[in-house]
Amino acid sequence: MNLVPIILGFTGLLAAYLLYAQVKKYPAGEKNLTDISDEIHLGAMAFMKKEYSILFVFSLILVFGYI
Repeated sequence: MNLVPIILGFTGLLAAYLLYAQVKKYPAGEKNLTDISDEIHLGAMAFMKKEYSILFVFSLILVFGYI
């Protein structure tokens, strides 16, 4: 059994967590900057919801088209 991929996976997760913890130490910014970033996040989430709903219907068509 090869353990290298498992070890590298956990190493990557640890590196991602350490980077996340480092970034969270910095302040979010001024009020107007956080307002703009909140609006961008809201727009991105609306886009993702629409995209995933379309992909879900497309996936259903593909699955039931082959049955």
